[in-house]
Amino acid sequence: MHTSPGLRHALVRVAPFVGIATSLVVIWWIVMGPIMGSDPWTGFRLYFANDQLSYARIATNVANGGPWFSEPFTHTGTSYYPSLWYFTIGLFSAATGLSVPTGWTVLGVGLVSVTIALFAITAWKLSGRWWATITPALAITAGTSSSLLQGPNFEGFWQTRLDHHAVLWGPFATLFTLNAEVAALSLAALGLLAFLLASLPKPMRPLPLLLTAGLLIGITANIQTYTFLTGLFLLATWGTVLVLLRERSKRLVVSTSIVLAAALLSG
Repeated sequence: MHTSPGLRHALVRVAPFVGIATSLVVIWWIVMGPIMGSDPWTGFRLYFANDQLSYARIATNVANGGPWFSEPFTHTGTSYYPSLWYFTIGLFSAATGLSVPTGWTVLGVGLVSVTIALFAITAWKLSGRWWATITPALAITAGTSSSLLQGPNFEGFWQTRLDHHAVLWGPFATLFTLNAEVAALSLAALGLLAFLLASLPKPMRPLPLLLTAGLLIGITANIQTYTFLTGLFLLATWGTVLVLLRERSKRLVVSTSIVLAAALLSG
């Protein structure tokens, strides 16, 4: 079958955007699919409900103009929990008049969508292949018991109960909650993406990219501690390996090995 040059040119131009749209649809199905039969935008995500309700209380206090930094239920003492994401949800809810559950979903879906779209665009631009735009969705759907076809019944979707000592699930299950962990993971991923672009040979504007990487990963310290530590570790490791590969200095390799061994041995 022969196609005209004009049609081929049009297909080449449109194909990447189809791939980006495909990735976004997959992500939306992951975060919205299990609750499409109920209230996907206004309902609350009762996955590990005790944790989720506690987080939502922080956002509700902020939305109602209540105390920000006290214990969320008793309003006593001082809470040092990193709550920037829940403060953001509360302020968004107060500014728009939307309920906290709706603001929770809108902001979460928006941030995850931006993250996936930017990764898809980067994959396309770096590889020159339109189908690379689908790879972010493939990465997210990989994992233990991954399934996009089983649902949207919540009990029959990808959910795994913690009935045993240890349960593994893919990133799709983590994304569903749209809580601070998801927000921090999205920001950390974007920070690492910025660092990737800055570490390419002859990068464009490396300083703004490095500052962006530091800012995005640094801000996660106020959102979710574990993600901050993970992002910081990956950034430090990546940067160290990059310098060692580019400098090719035996002195640097030896000194880095000594510092690493000392850190591991000292705990």
